[in-house]
Amino acid sequence: YPNPARNDVTMKNVSSDVTIQLLSASGQIVDIEKAEKSGDSITFSTQNLTNGLYWVKVTSASDVLVAKLIVQH
Repeated sequence: YPNPARNDVTMKNVSSDVTIQLLSASGQIVDIEKAEKSGDSITFSTQNLTNGLYWVKVTSASDVLVAKLIVQH
């Protein structure tokens, strides 16, 4: 949250050993974070990103989830 994002976006209560990638609309990796323990919160800054569509890709040992993120300053 929030979506659309202005300055940053936060994912709360992330499971342990999860990797989260922020991708541009063309699929280029913009940022990568890793949750070390269950319940972690991860925040990505969107201040230096241009307005538009991005993807958040969450990868665990058993699943991959992709969600749309809109950046709008």
